[in-house]
Amino acid sequence: TAYEIKECDWSSDMCSSDLGSLMEKVAPLGAEMLLQAIDAMEQGTSEPRLQDEAGVSYCSMVKKEDGLISWKSDAEYISRMIRAYDPWPGTYTYYKGSMLKILEGRVSKSSSHAHESRPGLVQGVDKSEGILIQTQKGCLAVSKLQLQAKKPLFWKDFVNGNADIIGSDRKSTRLNSSHIPLSRMPSSA
Repeated sequence: TAYEIKECDWSSDMCSSDLGSLMEKVAPLGAEMLLQAIDAMEQGTSEPRLQDEAGVSYCSMVKKEDGLISWKSDAEYISRMIRAYDPWPGTYTYYKGSMLKILEGRVSKSSSHAHESRPGLVQGVDKSEGILIQTQKGCLAVSKLQLQAKKPLFWKDFVNGNADIIGSDRKSTRLNSSHIPLSRMPSSA
């Protein structure tokens, strides 16, 4: 049984928020709507109705490993994944055998960064967007990340300490979606 609850006004800011900040924004709205629903039930002005089965969806229990990024996904999907899994379980990949948390990232605005190359390849940096990582479709611009057992860093600070993350003509660096160190990854992966 469900009770009719008014729809709330979703701003574009809410649609681009991560889960943690979205919860902070909607929790007061939810509390207010819950009080209105309880008042309506107590006053007898709200009528229960069955929920439409067509609108029902199921989400399984979220596990830590759900945050592992598959670079074979498209950039838009990964961008949404980063927001949805913040603060928990977080999103991550592996770099030189260590977990690398991707804390902030979005689809690169410039189509000139999208190349026909292997997903997970670090294409370079864009001074206004961050570290550019090739996905199956498009590039992800990463602006904040955290190497295992280190503090979170903005992309410029991370690159200063890990310059080898950027691919070059002779040596390309790939991020991988498994914990196998890159040096032991099969060449076709």
